[in-house]
Amino acid sequence: MSEQFDFEVMYQQLKQLHEEQKLSSYEANIFEFVSVIKQQPNLLNAEDISSLEDLLQTLPDDVNKISNQITLWYETRRTIEEAIFELPENSSERDPRKRKPRISPKEAKELIKNVVRQSKPPSQSSTSPSQQ
Repeated sequence: MSEQFDFEVMYQQLKQLHEEQKLSSYEANIFEFVSVIKQQPNLLNAEDISSLEDLLQTLPDDVNKISNQITLWYETRRTIEEAIFELPENSSERDPRKRKPRISPKEAKELIKNVVRQSKPPSQSSTSPSQQ
């Protein structure tokens, strides 16, 4: 039996952990990026989608490094960065050293890959619904 990644289930689990402030700052950054793109897919243009797909190919197997690379990527895209900064802030400090990772690097990559795929206009989508 193959392991199936369920984007919505993972997204809802992370949303709950985020609301309860149980994510490290790195995990929260990944979640906030995914959340903004999920809610506002029009923030990604065709060039952004292509650039993210290229970035996904090079992301390391480390949640902290994935978070850092995603941040470097969106810092050059003002509208995305502003949308992330407009998210409500958590009231307590998140210290990544005090928290065990809640998501694996594989799950982080899958979240990003799925939100990119979902943000593509139908004519740009490279997978058919039967392949998802």
